[in-house]
Amino acid sequence: MVSFYRSSFAKVTAALYGGGALAHFSRSLTGFSLHDVPFLIDWVVMLAGMYGGAGFLVFFRELGPGTRWRRIASGLITVHLFGSVALHAYIIAVRDHQALEVFPVGYSLGALPVFLAFGWVAATTKLQPAVVERRQGAA
Repeated sequence: MVSFYRSSFAKVTAALYGGGALAHFSRSLTGFSLHDVPFLIDWVVMLAGMYGGAGFLVFFRELGPGTRWRRIASGLITVHLFGSVALHAYIIAVRDHQALEVFPVGYSLGALPVFLAFGWVAATTKLQPAVVERRQGAA
C-alpha cells in the first residue's frame, strides 16, 4: 500500500494542478462566474489535495537530487494544497461558492503560470529509493 502511495501522490497532484490550470485558462478567456462551478469540483480538489499534500509532507525528506529548489517548490505546493483543501472544505460545508468572490477574473491570469509550474514540479517529482532502517539487535 505504501509503495502505491509513494508512486501515485505526485501524479495525482500533477493531474489536480493540470485541471486547475485548465480552469484558470478557461476563466481567463470567458470570465465565467465561480457560482457556476459544480460542487463536485470542490470534492475533487478537497480529496485529491489531501492525498497529494499528505504525500509531499510525508515523503519530503525523500526528494531526489537537486533538492534545494525542489524542496522549496514542494513546500510551497504542500502549503497551497492544504490551503486549497481548507477553502474547498469550507465551500462544501456552507454549500456556497461566495468565498471565491475574493478572486477576480484577473487572478486567473496570475494563477495560470503558478499552476503550470506546480504541476510540472509534481509531474517530475522522483523520490529516492525507500531506505528501511534496521534496529540494533534485529536479526
